[in-house]
Order: sequence, then structure tokens, then C-alpha cells
Amino acid sequence: MSGYRDGPEQKIIGETLIIKELLPLVDKSYRTIATRDGRAICGFSMGGGGSIRLALSHPDLFSAAAWGGMALFDLKDKVATARPALDAIRKGMADAAPGGVT
Repeated sequence: MSGYRDGPEQKIIGETLIIKELLPLVDKSYRTIATRDGRAICGFSMGGGGSIRLALSHPDLFSAAAWGGMALFDLKDKVATARPALDAIRKGMADAAPGGVT
């Protein structure tokens, strides 16, 4: 399982495949807004964790991220650890959105 990360020791390139190959292919194949402002990422379960991780790792590519059904272990520690990053994403979206986001 890649967890949407690259794992060179296992020859897994999950993140590279999504970021360097899948996104350009989608932008080439479909009428997209191929900028940060036109791109969001979402997933469910393991994909939810991957979507949040990719959005946090590539804030230049995604303006929003969402998840559903993502399991959090040690929820108290995860929320405390993620809070500054989530607050920064929310502030960045609010600053970038016309009229702001509340």
C-alpha cells in the first residue's frame, strides 16, 4: 500500500504518478482550469487521507481539499498536529476567494 506516497525502496511512485502524470493527462484530455484556483482534490477512506496529504504537500496545485470516511487513529494527537496546517489552508482559501470564506 502506497498511502499515495512515493516509496523508492519498494519501487512505488504513487505520489509521482498522480502529480506528474495523472494531473497533466487530465488537463490535456479534458477542458479543465489547469491552475491552483481551478483544482481541488477529494477522496474517500484511504483516498481521503491521500487527498489531504497531497493537498498539504502540493499547495501550489490545489486550492481546496476534502475527505470522507477517513479513519484517524489517535484522533486527539492527529488533530493537534494537523491544526496549524488546516488553519493555514483555510486562511489561504479565505484570502484567495472573492468575498472571503468563513
